[in-house]
Amino acid sequence: MDYCSLDQLVGRLAEGETGEMSGYLPQASSEEDKSALAELITRVSRRIDAYVTDAQAENFFAPSPAEASEGTFYGDGCSYLWLPEFVPGSVSKLAGLRGVEITTFVEQPTGLQLADADGVLTRGAVFGDGVPYKVTARFGFAAIPADINEAALQLCVRTYRSKDEGFSGVIGSMRNDGAIIERAMPVAVKEILEVHRRKYRGRRIDFA
Repeated sequence: MDYCSLDQLVGRLAEGETGEMSGYLPQASSEEDKSALAELITRVSRRIDAYVTDAQAENFFAPSPAEASEGTFYGDGCSYLWLPEFVPGSVSKLAGLRGVEITTFVEQPTGLQLADADGVLTRGAVFGDGVPYKVTARFGFAAIPADINEAALQLCVRTYRSKDEGFSGVIGSMRNDGAIIERAMPVAVKEILEVHRRKYRGRRIDFA
């Protein structure tokens, strides 16, 4: 999944009902330039994945499938069950051991909180430590986040304008621990990616 488009980079003329678009790099109009930029977009998108997820996931910011899927996650003895990224409002089912459905929960931004019969949040009930729970939801993002789209565009522009350096000094290389060594990542791009990186690292997830 690419996090920005060729049209966004080079622009497009009005075609039928598709309006004209001003690109970030309108001077890159040759077919050779466009071919190189298409490859660069994919490379930059994967580097964004690697930076944010410590090289643990690809296509991390891809839109979630329209159909919900089931995932298995493990409790830690608390009343909160941490989940990976999911589309808000998409959790349709929670089941515990032997498939017993649990209906007394409240969806939160980063997971599920147990509640009592009246829907009041409670710490009196817990997700058993090490117990598997099956959650049905649309895991992932509803759409590519706008700030990730912007980060991809800026990083592509920076890389393209530094092509005489052979791209080596722009995005950088990866250390053994998966961290990116950047020598010329735009400050605005790094700020955007750090927000998502902290969020990714902050989710305490133990799932199958």
